[in-house]
Amino acid sequence: VLASPLSFYILLYGLFSLLLCRFLSPKKVSLFAATLCFLVGIGLLAPLYYPEEIEVNEVNVAQALTSESWQDRVAGLKYLSSSGLEIGDLSIAKQMASSPYIPERYWLGRVLGNNQQAESYQILLKLLDDLQLNVACMAFEALGRRGEPQAISVILQQFMTTDSWYKQMYAYQALRRLGWKQPYRR
Repeated sequence: VLASPLSFYILLYGLFSLLLCRFLSPKKVSLFAATLCFLVGIGLLAPLYYPEEIEVNEVNVAQALTSESWQDRVAGLKYLSSSGLEIGDLSIAKQMASSPYIPERYWLGRVLGNNQQAESYQILLKLLDDLQLNVACMAFEALGRRGEPQAISVILQQFMTTDSWYKQMYAYQALRRLGWKQPYRR
């Protein structure tokens, strides 16, 4: 496992050194040959780091949401969010709510703000308790966008029990969007 990359490096280094020794001093040859080997290595590894993303549109969004790749599912969720569309099949959304991938749960929360089904409300309640702060905040925002007054009591309870000012800010914004007014007390 170690011999293959090492022998490839030695081969490239030798080839670059041989080509550059005619034009540069020995010290510069070594530096430039090593730099060129590094650039070749980065060039070979770059496709592994940046996987090919699919182009999501209305024709293949269902395929993206059911893909094995979490990156494709996130691309599908981003498309739905930017288009203001709903997730049609909430069984997929239930699976995504338990995903180990934070971006998938985050974008699910954003998209569920477009859904008006009762089941999507239950999924958002689950996302409110997510350990990742940004996912919970997207669930607050989505509850506010849905415009259901029944969410006020749930959001107030979360607002009062959390010690995170960031979650409190999103909860407060959702409450205001739902028409809640803070009671005046003397």
